[in-house]
Formats: sequence, structure tokens, C-alpha cells
Amino acid sequence: MKRINIHSFRFFLSLSFITQALLVFALVLITILTLSGVLTQGVHIMQSVQPTQMWTEKLRANLLSTSGHLDHHLIAGDTNSLALSQKVWEKDVQEAMDKIETFQAKWNYAEYRITWTEIKFEVEKLKRSHEKVYAESDPQLQREIFNQEALPLISNLDRRLAFFFETVREDAVAEGDRLIAKIYGFFYTEAITYLILVVILLVIFRILNGKIRKMIKRIKEPISVLSEGNLPQKVQGSKDELSSVLEEIHILGSNLKNVKDFALEVGKGNFDNTLLVFEGQGEIGSSLAEMRASLARVEEQDQERDWINSGYNKYGELIRKHGDNLQELTEELIKSLVQFLDANQGGFFVIADNEEEGPEEMVLRATYAYDRQKFEERRIKEGEGILGQAWQEKDLVVLDKLPDNYLYITSGLGYATANYLILVPLMTNGKVYGMFEIGSFSEMKTYQLDFLRGLAETVAAAINTVKVNDNTRRLLNDSQELTEQMRAQEEEMRQNMEELQATQEEMKRGADDAEAKVHRLNTILNSTSDPLITVTSNGIIDAFNYAAENLFGYNANEVVDHNIGVILPEEKVVRRELVDASNNPVERARINTRRRMEGIRKGGKRFLAEVAIKDTFYDGQKYFTVQVRDISVEEERLSSLEQSNRKLQLELDAANSESNRADRSEREMRLRHLALDRSTLLLDLSAEGKITYVNELTENALDLTSEELVGKSFKDILVGLNDADSFDYFWNQVLSSQDILQQDLQLLGREEKSVWTHSAFAKVLDEKGVLVKVLVIAQDTSTQMFQLAETKSLLAELEKGSGEPSGEGVSEAMQEKMEELRKLQSEIGDNLSQVMQQNEERLREAIDLKERSIRK
Repeated sequence: MKRINIHSFRFFLSLSFITQALLVFALVLITILTLSGVLTQGVHIMQSVQPTQMWTEKLRANLLSTSGHLDHHLIAGDTNSLALSQKVWEKDVQEAMDKIETFQAKWNYAEYRITWTEIKFEVEKLKRSHEKVYAESDPQLQREIFNQEALPLISNLDRRLAFFFETVREDAVAEGDRLIAKIYGFFYTEAITYLILVVILLVIFRILNGKIRKMIKRIKEPISVLSEGNLPQKVQGSKDELSSVLEEIHILGSNLKNVKDFALEVGKGNFDNTLLVFEGQGEIGSSLAEMRASLARVEEQDQERDWINSGYNKYGELIRKHGDNLQELTEELIKSLVQFLDANQGGFFVIADNEEEGPEEMVLRATYAYDRQKFEERRIKEGEGILGQAWQEKDLVVLDKLPDNYLYITSGLGYATANYLILVPLMTNGKVYGMFEIGSFSEMKTYQLDFLRGLAETVAAAINTVKVNDNTRRLLNDSQELTEQMRAQEEEMRQNMEELQATQEEMKRGADDAEAKVHRLNTILNSTSDPLITVTSNGIIDAFNYAAENLFGYNANEVVDHNIGVILPEEKVVRRELVDASNNPVERARINTRRRMEGIRKGGKRFLAEVAIKDTFYDGQKYFTVQVRDISVEEERLSSLEQSNRKLQLELDAANSESNRADRSEREMRLRHLALDRSTLLLDLSAEGKITYVNELTENALDLTSEELVGKSFKDILVGLNDADSFDYFWNQVLSSQDILQQDLQLLGREEKSVWTHSAFAKVLDEKGVLVKVLVIAQDTSTQMFQLAETKSLLAELEKGSGEPSGEGVSEAMQEKMEELRKLQSEIGDNLSQVMQQNEERLREAIDLKERSIRK
């Protein structure tokens, strides 16, 4: 056992510190016990009780303020008061609630939390009642909601908040009194204890001062050197207790020297140095070692990213250089790619152009191995062999177990089988255009495989572009050859003109007949009372009847052969409907839907019109009839009627008490329903499309009784929309429409009897917004539709009799050649459009690829 040196500095220092520790412990214990309670109680008052008291009063004032603003709005109709009420809710009330919520965790009494939970619940109820008032547009209903719901809630909340505020205030006063008493007692005890401690410390300080000054002087020099950022020399130690301190300073200096050397090596980019700082242990040592490893990983990732970007740039330039020749492109690509990947062998397969019907084949267009080209002939089908499976799966495949003799690489010393095979489908927009087959002795890294995936999309787009350009050039050459042939036949056609002139008289008679039929058609069109306009699929006006002239103020000669935008400024909407027209029942239903848009009369005056579009064929070409109806007067009358109804409703609400309001609304709805029931066809439909009610006019129009119609699906009486897909599409339009949906529909009655109607569908919702039923109001438009059918019949008859008389063999040959030329020109136009579209898609893919590269 080591002997205690009573003359050493350690012994004296230990003895003095033990004495001080005992005294300080006593003082600290008293201080801690007293201050702990004082500080805890004081902090609780300042950080919890007082802020809770302040924000409770603010919350109470804000709730009274928002209710006062809302009451002022209801009394005076001041919209600024309504806005102020909403602003107080959104900002002041919410701020006070959030503040009190943050103090809740610091409350010492569970009663506070219970009371606050009840207050929050009441505040939410008050907020919902105010929101109901904000959402209601009827001032009477706003006042009722405010009086019945909001006023009782704000009164109850005010009482609760006042009670809560008073409770918190009383607790704060009581805790403050107890805190003051503790502080006075603490002062008396501390004064006596401090006086004793000061006397003892003065004695100890005088003794220790001399010894400590000597110790500081001995260790000051090396520490000063360290503080200046230099490394101190080793100081000769003494035999007393300071020798261990000086030794630790020396060890610290050695470690700091290692830190300096480590930083210099890292700054040079040498991340593989073996220097250890603090032996690689401790927070500083382990952190520096981890920093070196992280910097090494970042360097490696930067190298991989630079490698990928250089590859994209390299092959983008190669594709631009050889983009007009597929063979050169495949040979240069596979050669460069094998070298770039440090692989050993590669093949480039491309989908072969299959002019005959049958499965697609992929042909080997170029190979490369060991710095030389190889020439082989290979063809594969989808699903055939390893390459066929990769083609079918449309995903990159990496194989490390290859069949014997599947892929061997030869050199001057012999041959060897590749260890790894990478199959990369060249795919864009879900379609495969070719494949890379790459053999390698070494395994590909993950970043190399990612590079191959990105490159495959670019190469696939390039192959597609090359093929499309080749096809376009071939079609252009064919067109030029055909043009030369037609020029050679031009002389022969001139010689046959005399034979054609002989047929002109017969053609003239046919033209006279056609002109008579056109005149008859125009007579029928002009005899209709509704404005009708015939329009081509390009939106050019072809016919304009008298009723349309009266409606728009133009003569037919002023608008025929002009765009329909002259009279309907929303012609883009009309033209889109014309282009999208088809024989599909769903599309036809969308075309036949009536819509509202503005019309322009001669002179620039605008009016509201209802437009319906119908399609028809004439002379092999699709035409559209646009039926226009001026509804501006009806809209004015409807607006006036709605204003009268609102005024009547207000008068009825003011005249009657709340107890009979429901009965009065029910009688009013019955009167309105009776008025509609006597003038239009009415049907009620369930949410599933089942008929639940029909009026007497509907029964008479369809020649069916109410018992026969109720319970049926609405699609059972629809003509043209009675298949499941068409009706589901139409019914989804009805249910998703935010407004009244209008549609021209043909209803089926007894024994194939049908009625054309212009129907309006209105959803009826309950107070919770749940669909109760769909109300159908229909007007019988059979007369107008029969006139339109007669017009179509006349057009069909005119088309049947308008064919030109055919000439002799030469004339027929000329017509066949012209027809072939038109088909060829159409094919060229389609291919050029396809090329433009694919180039645009390729540009977007390149932009997306660049964005992905930037993100990586």
C-alpha cells in the first residue's frame, strides 16, 4: 500500500478540498433544496400560470369580438363585419388556442386540463355554428342559426372562461405567497452559512494561492505555445504531481502533430494514407477516420458520375454523326460500347423489317470482339433462346452461368468462354427496337448497368428515327417515279379528251338532276322554322336556311364558304366536337348534347343561343347540321321568374311562423310540380338509374302505363344508349355534373313507338349532400327530329344519284392512277406526321434523361 505523504501538495490540496467540499456540500444542499422549490415554483408561475391567465383573457375577448362582429353583420348587413368575424377566428382565436395548448403540459392541476378540454369542445362547437352562418346566404336563416346555436354557446363559453381565468388567478396568487415565504427563509439561512464559509475559504485561499501560482507557472509555457497554434517541445517533468499533467500535454502535442499530417494528406487527395489520429479512437479520431472514408466514397461516386456523363455525350455525338445510316450506326455503336465498358465481345441486334405477315425477327447487324469486327449471321424470334426471353421480358438481363460454348472469345493464344453475359433490350415507349448482347470476363458494376439502361432508350429512339426516315425517303422516291409515269401518260390522256367530251352531255344531265335535288333540299331546309346550318368537318359553312338568315341577319351568300366562327365565336369548341365525331354510340351521345354558347348577329350584337350538332353523310363525305335556337328571351324570363320566386319566398318566410314553414314549402313544391306535370314529360330516377315515377304526359307519349314503367331501368327505354357501356358513361356524366345536364334523347314506347325529347337532368340532394333522386324534365321534339330525318333522306337520295358517269378504259385508268396518287400522298403525309411526332417524343425523352442525370 502506497504511503501517504503528508507534506505533498496532493495531501494538502486534498485535505483542504475535503474541508471545503464538506462545507460547500452543506451550503449547496441547503441552497439546492431551497432554490429548487423556489425556482420550480417561480418558473411554473411565469411560464405557465401567468401566460395561461393572459391568453385565457385574450381568448375570451376574441370570442366575444368575433360574435359581436357577426351580430353586427346580421343586424346591419355590413359585409366588413362578416369579414372581421372570420379574420378574428382565423388569426386571433386560433393563436390564443394554440398558445394555451402549449402551456397545458406545464399545468400542475388535472382540473385545469379537464376544464380546458371542455372549453376546446365548446369553442369547436361555436366555430362550427359560425361557419354555418358564414355558409348560409339567407339572412333569416343566418339570424336563426346565430340565435339558436351561437348565442347560447358564447354565453356558456364566457362563463367557463371567466371561471377558468379566476381559478388560475387565485392559484397564481397563492403560489406567489408561498414562494415569497420560502425566499425569506432561504435568505436568512444563506446569510449565516455564507459567513462561515467565507472565513474558512479565506484561510484556505491564502495557503493555496502560493502553491497554485507555482503550478501555473510550470504549465503556462507549453499551454501558451499550444494556444498560439504551434506544437510545444517536451518539457522536463518534476517529481511532484505536475509531472503527469506535463506528460499529457506532450501526448496532446503529438496527436495534434498527427492531425496536421492527416489534414495535409487529405488536402492532397490521398485518402489511402495510414496515419492514425488519437489511435483512431475517441470522438476526434473516429470522426477523422470516418471523414476520410466518406471523402473516398464521394470521390468514387464523382468518378462514376463523370464516366456516365461522358458516355452519354460520346454516344449522343455518335448517333448524330451516323443517324442517317443504320448499318454504320450499329457498327460504330457496338465497337465503341465494347471498348468503353472494357468488355470482350458484343453484338447489336435490330428488329428486321418484315414485309410479309408473320412473327417479328431480330437480326444481328454488327458484332465486335477483341478490337476487331466479327461477321456472323444470326436471327432470333421473340421468346426463342436467351435473347428471345430477354426480348419478351423487356428488361435488362445479367447471366453469370452460361451454357457451354454459348459465347467464346478467341485470341492468338486460344479461346475462352465469357463469364458474364449482359442482354440489354433497346426499348422506348414500351416497344423493343433491338438489343445489345455484351460478353465480359469481369462482372459489370451497378452504375455501368444503369448507364446501359439509359443508353438503350436513346439508341432505340435513334433506330426508330432512322427507319422512319428511310421509309419516308422510299415513299418520296416512289411518289416521284409515279409522277414521271403520269407525265408520260399525259399525252395519251389528251388524246382521250374527245371521248370524255362525248360523256359531258350525259354528265350535264346528271348535274342538272343533282341541282334540282339540291334545290329541293334547300327548299325543305328553308321551310323549317328552326335555324339550320350545314357545316363540313373543317368548320366551313355549306348551307344556311332562311330561319338562320332571320336569326343572324346575314344572307346565305355572305356566310357560305366561311368559317362558322363568323356567327359562333366559340368555333374551336364546335370544331373539336366535329373532329371527335364517330359512329360510337357514346361519342354520338356526346355530339348530340345541347350546349349553350354565344352567337353573333350581323353588326356584332351578341346573344345567348342553344346549339345542337347532328351528323350525316353526303357524297361519301361527312357533314354536320348545326341547329341554333335563340334563348336570350327565355333566359331573361327565367331570370325574372327566379327573382319573383325569391321575392315570393322572402314574403312567405316573413309572413308565416317557423312552425308551419315545412308545410308551406311542401305546398309550394307541389304547385310547381303540378305546373311542370301539366306541360312536360316528368320522370324520377333513383341513384342506380331506376324509374320511380312518371307523369301522365309521359304515359301518353310512350303509350305505357305507370305500372309498366316504374321499376324499369332508364336504359331500357333509351334508343342508342341501351347497351351497358354507353349507358354507364352517360349515367356517370349525369351523376358527376355540377349543373343541370341537357341531352337530346329518343325514348322507346310500346310496339317500337319512339319519341324524340330534349331532356334536362337535375340531381336532388338532401341536407347532407346525399343524392336522393334524379329529376328528368323532357320536352317532345319529335316534329323537329322528323324534319331532320327527312333532310337526311333527301341527302342520301342526292348522294345516290350524284355519281358521275364512267368513261371508257382510258378514263378509268386515269381515275385509278389519280386514286393511287392520292393514297400515296396520304401515306407520305401520315409518315411525315409520324416522324415529327416521334422526333418530338425523342426530344422530350432527351430532356427527361438530362433531368435524371442532373438529379443523380
